[in-house]
Amino acid sequence: MTIKPFLKLAATAVLLSAVGTAKATSISLTPQVSNAAVGDIVAFEIIADFRDVILLGGPFDVHFDPDALGFVSWTASFPGDPGFSRDPDVLNGLLEGFAFGDFNGISGLWNLGVLEFEVLAAGTSKITPSDSSSLAGPFIDAITFQPIN
Repeated sequence: MTIKPFLKLAATAVLLSAVGTAKATSISLTPQVSNAAVGDIVAFEIIADFRDVILLGGPFDVHFDPDALGFVSWTASFPGDPGFSRDPDVLNGLLEGFAFGDFNGISGLWNLGVLEFEVLAAGTSKITPSDSSSLAGPFIDAITFQPIN
């Protein structure tokens, strides 16, 4: 019998909310598996909930533990105008500056794409989306033209 060390995968969500309003957006990662062996490729769907607001667009980042996970690939399915889409910069433990947008506005529940990582070590690891300080600027409300985050 072969025993493989496993990595327990945990994804968290970020809530991007407008100050002083009830409007909110969220971006979360959904793992396609919850446990994986060292050497396995694991995939996460990035889900965006923009049902409470109409956005012009905006950026986000994804943080991960580079000792536990190695970035493999990103397959985008961004809503909106492809001219406003941006794939992230791949840094150590950070995928920085995912971005998308559309002058007609973006609203609803969206699968933004799929991230794949190779499991490098056994244990538990978090993958967390966050607001981005990239050049794309903040998420913008299409009605008020005010930043969401």
